[in-house]
Formats: sequence, C-alpha cells, structure tokens
Amino acid sequence: YDLYLYRPDGSQAASSTAGGTTAEQVHFPADAGGDWRVKVVGYSGAYSSGDSYRLQIALSTPQPDLCPLAPPGYPAPVVPSSIKGTHEASTLYAGKPTYFDWYFTNSGSAAATGQFYVELWVDSTRYVRYPFADLGAGISSGFDDWSELIGSEGTHLVKLVVDPENAVAEADETNNVWQAQYNWNGVTGWWGEYYNNEALSGDPALVRDDPVISFDWLGGSPGAGVNPDHFSARWERTVSLNGGTYRFDIFHDDGARLCVDGALVFEEWGRAREWDTVEYTLPAGAHTLRLEMYEIDGWAGISLAWQWIEGGDYRTYLPLILRTSVAGAAGRPPSPLGSATVQPMFGAGPTPQFDATGE
Repeated sequence: YDLYLYRPDGSQAASSTAGGTTAEQVHFPADAGGDWRVKVVGYSGAYSSGDSYRLQIALSTPQPDLCPLAPPGYPAPVVPSSIKGTHEASTLYAGKPTYFDWYFTNSGSAAATGQFYVELWVDSTRYVRYPFADLGAGISSGFDDWSELIGSEGTHLVKLVVDPENAVAEADETNNVWQAQYNWNGVTGWWGEYYNNEALSGDPALVRDDPVISFDWLGGSPGAGVNPDHFSARWERTVSLNGGTYRFDIFHDDGARLCVDGALVFEEWGRAREWDTVEYTLPAGAHTLRLEMYEIDGWAGISLAWQWIEGGDYRTYLPLILRTSVAGAAGRPPSPLGSATVQPMFGAGPTPQFDATGE
C-alpha cells in the first residue's frame, strides 16, 4: 500500500510509496489548521480480506526539552579549571579560584517559554542559581569562567541541574541533571602564578603549587602554556618564623623583587642574572612572603632561600639552596643548580642540626 497526506486546501503535503514493504509511514508537521485527509492506495492491485491491516494516525504537540550539553570542544557539560579561559579540566586547588564552564540546550521541537532556572551544585552546596527565559528550540546557553572558591580539598560531586522546579513542560523530564566527581588539591608549598607578559598583568597562563622556588629554566619554558621569553611569575606563601634578623638570598634572571607582609624588601627590576642578598628583621609569628620575577629573553631562572642570623652563625630554613663555584656559560654568573663543587651557605660557627620539622 501507499500513503498520501493532504492539507485542508487539498494540496499534497507528504507521501510514502516504498514498494514491497509491509509498512508505510508519513511524518509531517501540521502547518495549517482544519481537516487533513489521508489516502491509502493498494500497491499494484494488492488487496487483503483479513483484518491484520490497519491505519494508525498519531498527533503530537511540539515540546521543548531542556538538558545539560557539552558544546563542541568541551569534554563535558561542566568543566572546572584552575586556569581561566581554557575549556579543559586541569589540576584544581582548594581555596583558590575555580573557573566553571557550564552549558545546557533546548533539544526539543518547541521554545521553552517563561522563566526557568539552572543550578550548579558542589556536593550539598548550591553555588549558582541563574534565571533564563524563552529559549528557542535548538538553542544552547550557559557561561564560561564562572568563578567560585571551593574551600575544602578532596573529591567533590559537581552537578548541573536544568529547570529544577520543572517550570517548563518538556518532552523528557528525566534528562535534566548531569553530574561527575572532581578532586581539589590543597596548597602545601608556594602558590605560583605564571603570566605570558612581563608585567604580571591579566590572567595567569599557569597556576600551580610549587614546593620550593629553585628554578633555572635556561632558555626553556617554566611550564605548559607559558612562553619561554617575555613572561613573569609571582609566588606567595605564609610561613611561621622566629623573631630576629633574616638574610634572604635571591638568584634571579631577569628582574626580581621580594615583599614581606606587603613591605618591599628587595627589588632589582632590570635585565640581570645574579645573586643578591638582603637582611630584614621580623617579629616572631606568621609572615607572608611574596616573590615576583620577569623574563625578557634568553636564559631565565629564580631561587629563594632565607636564613635566621643568630649569635654569628646562620640557621638555614628550608629550602637549603647551594651555591656552585662553576662559572656560568658564556661569561654568565653561576647557576644555582650547578652540579660541580658546592658550598653550603653557612657562616662561621657549627653546622646547624635539623630536627624532624626542618629547624
């Protein structure tokens, strides 16, 4: 049999004439109101005297369908990252900004009219409740780089919920939720931020937890996504120190500056590859150290160590940086990471003994 569908004005809207099949189907959106006509024609004189042949007509109303969506180039509907402007999940850090990309779509055949909400949850905490309205069929929406602070380290459940109150009547009410687990690390060392410019400006191209500041990159890059030249970096850490005078030893290529509790202690903000030393007196307690550097071109490196000066000798606080007596290549000053004869930076007096805490 063949099927023909006619509009109320008599014009043919659709047909199905697949010869030799046992079923014919016609799907067509009703683009006019009124009485539609269906015609069934026997194929090549075929007929049936039985009752196993039937004509079934089903009418459906177009409906929206709101659901989470992973856009092209995004691995999931929600992508958390510690680096702004990326669409890939990266190492996440508790207490530091996390940038969420999150998206959803209306995959139905009709617009989602009226207002509805989209929510972003981490475990039992709702971080986002954002209103949307009148989203057309086939239209997607969402945000890049929605910034939040996740306070505790460990594994957390991230969940995106579209239209949690079911304010919009949808074709499918079971596909409104997406969820996955992600891990946030604690910061135990120096919080490092690396920029693809010499001015520490804009958003960092890389952030990470650096155990120590002791780098000699030579002509290479500090890390993934960072330029080998014309970059800058900032490190910050809070440490508990005894009261007294401290000697800070800084290797830098090119410029560097050191701040303690917001006060500028050392600055050599120009082209250089050298060691510098500065002494600074501090009361006992917690102190925030911030080291900044920038690289013009060529070789690059940075190292920091500090020593508590007491009674004519030095008590060195980790990390213990060793000087090398080997001259640098092409007349450059020595690298702090040289492998030849090394001399610990102790003054006169007995060699300090370290206990289990490193003091």
